[in-house]
Amino acid sequence: MIRTPGHQTAQPRPDPLESRLQRVGPWGAMLEKFNDLKPKPRNLTELKTALQTIRNNLPDETIRKSVLTFRKRLMACIKVQGGHFERSIN
Repeated sequence: MIRTPGHQTAQPRPDPLESRLQRVGPWGAMLEKFNDLKPKPRNLTELKTALQTIRNNLPDETIRKSVLTFRKRLMACIKVQGGHFERSIN
């Protein structure tokens, strides 16, 4: 946070990529499930097991939608020569 005398504390902006991942796709679904884990993994072995379990239990529809949109995202990226393309995809 940035503190300036006489001004309110400026809140950091949320990361747009993280925000998007939380809303859609298998990564967002995995992140949501991981955030719900109780207790959290305590070491690398437990983390690996937890992530594999989450991945194995993802709904088929989540994976299917991700695969179907991948080509569209690749083409948009190529069109802007690797630049920002998120706003042009709807």
